[in-house]
Amino acid sequence: MNRTYRRAEFLVIAILVLLPLAFFWQAALRRGVFYFGDIFRLYYPQRAVYAQALREGRLPLWSPNILSGYPLLAEGEIGAFYPLNLLLYRFLPMDIALNYSIILHFVIAGLAMYFFARSLGLSPFGRLMAGLTYAFSGFFIGHVDHLSIMAAAPWLPITFTLVRKEDGKGKLENGKGRFFHSPFSILHSPSSILLCGLVLGVQFLAGHPQISLMTILALIAYAFFQALTRSANWREWRPLLARTLPPLGAVALALGLAAVQLLPTYELTQLSQRAGGLEPEFFTSFSWHPALLATLIHPFILGNPYPHVSVELAAYLGLLPLLLALTAPLLRRDRTTAFFGGLALLALFLAFGHWNPLYRLLFRVPVFNLFRVPARFLYLFTFASATLCGLAAEELSQRLLYRTHPPLLPVVCGLLPLLAFGLINAAPSVEALLTAWQVLPAVFLIGGALLLVGAWRSRLEGRLFMALAVGLTVTDLYAYSAVYGRTFNDTMPPSQFYAPPRSLDFFAADQELYRIYTHEEIVPALSVMRESLYPNIALLHGVPSANGYFPLIPRRQAETLADLTPQRLNLLNVRYFLIPQLLPVDEETEFYDLENPFAPSLVGRSVTILPTSALSIEVASYTSHSADWAQGEVVAEIVLTGEGGERVSLPLRVGVETAEWAYDRPDVRPEIAHQRPPIARTWLARSGFPPVEHPGHSYRARYDLPSGLMVSGLEIRPYRPRAFIRVDRIELIGEGGQRYLLAHLLGYGDYSLVYRSEDVAIYRNHDALPRAFVVHRARVAADDEEALAALDAASFSPREEAILSSGEELAITSAGPDQVRVVSYEPERVVIEADLTDEGVLVLLDSCYPGWRAWVDGVEAEIHRADHLFRAVRLSAGQHRIVFAYDPLSFKVGAAISLITAIGLGVGLVWWNLPWTGGGKVVYNRSRRFSA
Repeated sequence: MNRTYRRAEFLVIAILVLLPLAFFWQAALRRGVFYFGDIFRLYYPQRAVYAQALREGRLPLWSPNILSGYPLLAEGEIGAFYPLNLLLYRFLPMDIALNYSIILHFVIAGLAMYFFARSLGLSPFGRLMAGLTYAFSGFFIGHVDHLSIMAAAPWLPITFTLVRKEDGKGKLENGKGRFFHSPFSILHSPSSILLCGLVLGVQFLAGHPQISLMTILALIAYAFFQALTRSANWREWRPLLARTLPPLGAVALALGLAAVQLLPTYELTQLSQRAGGLEPEFFTSFSWHPALLATLIHPFILGNPYPHVSVELAAYLGLLPLLLALTAPLLRRDRTTAFFGGLALLALFLAFGHWNPLYRLLFRVPVFNLFRVPARFLYLFTFASATLCGLAAEELSQRLLYRTHPPLLPVVCGLLPLLAFGLINAAPSVEALLTAWQVLPAVFLIGGALLLVGAWRSRLEGRLFMALAVGLTVTDLYAYSAVYGRTFNDTMPPSQFYAPPRSLDFFAADQELYRIYTHEEIVPALSVMRESLYPNIALLHGVPSANGYFPLIPRRQAETLADLTPQRLNLLNVRYFLIPQLLPVDEETEFYDLENPFAPSLVGRSVTILPTSALSIEVASYTSHSADWAQGEVVAEIVLTGEGGERVSLPLRVGVETAEWAYDRPDVRPEIAHQRPPIARTWLARSGFPPVEHPGHSYRARYDLPSGLMVSGLEIRPYRPRAFIRVDRIELIGEGGQRYLLAHLLGYGDYSLVYRSEDVAIYRNHDALPRAFVVHRARVAADDEEALAALDAASFSPREEAILSSGEELAITSAGPDQVRVVSYEPERVVIEADLTDEGVLVLLDSCYPGWRAWVDGVEAEIHRADHLFRAVRLSAGQHRIVFAYDPLSFKVGAAISLITAIGLGVGLVWWNLPWTGGGKVVYNRSRRFSA
């Protein structure tokens, strides 16, 4: 290998390493942090917990702060055992770890494709074109916010390289039948299969099994294709078996290495909503419509990708790479071209999903029916197309003549991408880039076509062709990436990335054990997500949340959350209900912003209750957008209906019984047109333009009722827009001062507004159950359906009775007060002390999940599932110390299998490559070193 060739190889590798830094220079220089989409909602929160656990010298097996307790490691996308994650998140700040977990995988993708192209016998130019096309394709650029896909996808070309190495018995055959040495030539042939298993295992650990499954299918298809095309007689099974068994062995090795992750994930999958496969429509969601073939030529033909096109549908390759891939079958007619051409077509066919009548057959195939998004088959399409691009580029470059010294023009052409970088970065907005993209496809298409024709007819000098091809491809892909850089792949300054939500101060004041629940009716802007602790953002700040955002959710948790009632919310230990706010504030948005579905909405409604004797009634209410409402104006009328049909009308007057909630805001107080009545409650608030902090108020009014009135109905008739009048609490007061909360009479919860800002409204649930308590009555449900029905029954009181899934029933009605104290509450260990006056059941409102064990006074006790979802243990009368610990068998067995497999892999590599073992002899030569 001459010095010029080595310099060319070094230059190509340098380009593939440095280009990701140029494409994402703001993230690389820590001037911005990737945050968009699933990064901030899914990956950042879970990896913040992961990083904290690593710093504490443990693994995040369980998180009590999400979904009432969740097996975080088992979910898989956290990538807890992925080597790069272990390094990045253990030793680097979160923003750098997130950025470089993306950037480094662009580097890995380019280099992996480079080495595979090298194994095909391509020159540095062909390798560079293949590497550029693969690494900066729409698939990778589009999936930046899917960190697990970004981590898994780059490894595919390496597995193909290693299988080719094994197939060539130490040497690799290019498309023309010539053999040469691979980058792994020092290894004895079986070692390549061991290494292939290692790479596949690493890919599994990256956290996206769907990508790994596609890799395995492509790898086995490749080995089988090679076996069929090289066998003298395809009916002879032994040669076929000999060629297909090694990749299968690599797959088995990979499964063993990744067992520490795969077994816990399998256990979670079997308990999740995906256990029996997906619903048909969900299974084919995000299918690639055949009309989207047009986006291979004009990627933004549908306009701004955000929000018009999902990142799952990105498939752009660049115009010149696309032309090269299309012409590859014309330029090279060999097995390699045939296989990758077929793979590209098959992948596209599968990506059509819903639009492909045959795709639904996969719905009946186990494992396949666990995954959605058919468009992810674009992963294989991208790999196959990049390979075809490299093959075609190589053939064309071999037709051209090379001068003894490079002319100036190719050097100038090589600088063209730098000029494009400057012009694209100078674009003022994404709209300007999209305007440019109205003409860029024509420019790149014409330029690419001219290059192909010139090379086909040998009209171009070799270095000029290569410089123009690389320059055009880099410019094309960078212009494409820049649009995503202003939308889906946007960054924010690190200071803004780390900024804590203002609402966090409110929760810091409550030191007890409780959970929050955030209303998910809308998907708000990120600033609102942050303030409303939208799932899973609460994880970032250690605020326990009853809801969560994960691909895999245990079925019983999903069932409990699916049809939430006030009763279920109480059982989930939800003390605060959060509503993300909408802007601007008008009648419609104001109604949404404060509408709590777990409390009765009374204004404009008529309700009936069981006849209740009342001497008076207390009303807490407030108005909004009402600074100019005149003193004494009747804004609503409360009409009570007696058991005998009699009616009592009570006026709700502004300045007398109610008033503007933001009465004391600096810009409202000087303009207010009515007086302030007695205050019922005051809460923290932030509103106005620009927002300022101020107190918010609700106002108390008391009305005396006719003697002997038995209230059976109530109606509130608004005379102003109902969205601007809030009646949030009504109490009927009977003889002896006994109070009846209307919300409870109607089957709702007792809620009060305790915080409101331009981003979030927070209600306190006064009925929330404590995290741990004792009941003295228990009954056993026959199945989950019966348990859920019992939970929603009006007669059920979870504070007094438990619905168990197993064990014996309990019925003690005379038990006195019990003492329950949570002594220690850690992710994988909870310690509780309880003092019971009689036999009872301790209920801990944490999810019951395989792997949890309990000890009562040092003796292991059975954990019963209580109230469909939670953990419970039976206790005798007296004082007890109860310890719950998470010790999952799936993790321990998986870790043992992975350890044994890793030891076997190490022994195998040593055996096949050390001279004194007899496995292989290392032969040295002045020009090369390889295994003989």
